[in-house]
Amino acid sequence: MRSARALVFAAMVALLATNPLSAETIEIGDLSREYLLHTPSGSGPWPLVVVFHGGNDRANRIRRRMGWDDLADQEGFAVVYPIGINRGWNDGR
Repeated sequence: MRSARALVFAAMVALLATNPLSAETIEIGDLSREYLLHTPSGSGPWPLVVVFHGGNDRANRIRRRMGWDDLADQEGFAVVYPIGINRGWNDGR
């Protein structure tokens, strides 16, 4: 849970990015955690939606399939797509 909070915090800090889609990295403990960040045009701050990919999937694929970027541009919010380690999450399985 702590790493998820840190990832969300990093994404909120990165909301000042001018590029509508950027690949970001945050160091959490001894791990480098990566995520994709989509921001609408204009100036923030914006509300943030976190979209987790399914097990054995990829952030880029869910980003293309689900259409959150277009909705974010229409409604004025940012979207972060965390990238799981080895295409998965530490969810207790």
